[in-house]
Amino acid sequence: MQQKATTNHQYPEGERGACAASAQPVLACLLSLLLLFPCACTKKDAGAQASSNFDHVSKKEHARIVSLAPNLTEMLFLIGAGDRVVGRSSFCDFPAEVSQLPVVGGGINPDLEAMLSLKPDLVVCLNSQLSAVPASLLEEGGVELYWSRVEIAEDVVRTLQELGTLAGGEEEASRTSADLQHELNLLSGKKCDRRVLFVHGHRPIMSAGKGSWGHQLIELAGYVNALGDVETAYPALDLEQVMAARPDFIIDTSFVEERKRLDEFWTQFESEGKARWKVLFLSDNSLLRPGPRVVDAVRLIRERLADAGGCTP
Repeated sequence: MQQKATTNHQYPEGERGACAASAQPVLACLLSLLLLFPCACTKKDAGAQASSNFDHVSKKEHARIVSLAPNLTEMLFLIGAGDRVVGRSSFCDFPAEVSQLPVVGGGINPDLEAMLSLKPDLVVCLNSQLSAVPASLLEEGGVELYWSRVEIAEDVVRTLQELGTLAGGEEEASRTSADLQHELNLLSGKKCDRRVLFVHGHRPIMSAGKGSWGHQLIELAGYVNALGDVETAYPALDLEQVMAARPDFIIDTSFVEERKRLDEFWTQFESEGKARWKVLFLSDNSLLRPGPRVVDAVRLIRERLADAGGCTP
């Protein structure tokens, strides 16, 4: 009798994603992920090519800011401008004190009336949200709009600096961005030839190709992205394509599903006797959110892969 291959499943103790830890519907959580993957958005967006509209925003210290993107909210608090943030989207959840701020809708369906009621002088969002943000109506209300394309770590460094200028934290932003760039430089150098497949969802199997946040995290961790030669940033795979990618490890970030269902999903490969990888379920939202916790995300990946038999961090 042919011995059936075993898929090794590893669960980090006590880790839960923002959606898994809340009562928000699964659909809302899935929609929120669209904000994190700007490459998947239409190229007709106004910000399809430019990195941001920073040059078109007045360079004053804005005092009342509404943030519609979780990673931009994190950046504002990191540079010491958290006291200027007066409103947030329902998906802005870090740092913890953000939960005390008024919610102005979701990142893909912001409530204009709720935003204006907070009397902001600046609204910040991602380029992928532009089609949902009523820029002209904000302008009529005397509110400026800043948007940024944030897809990789270099975008995070740039956006920190730009937000610092707009939110009165220029000195702190300069220091923070320099420190982040230094830490990113220190991460490079260590290499491991083990192949990693970074998965965001199952129906279809959404993964990370070249140019994606997951791709950069894998490379910064020193591993090889199993889809590193795929030009599509977020390709959808079938079962055969997953096996053709020959991953040694699969990092599954699909935290919107129950762990039991995740486990059952990957065991379907075992029935074909072809699974030779180890599956790690990591639900920390820094793995999905291009933001200033990038170094923490890389260290988490290194540690978990090392525990699973990968290279020593």
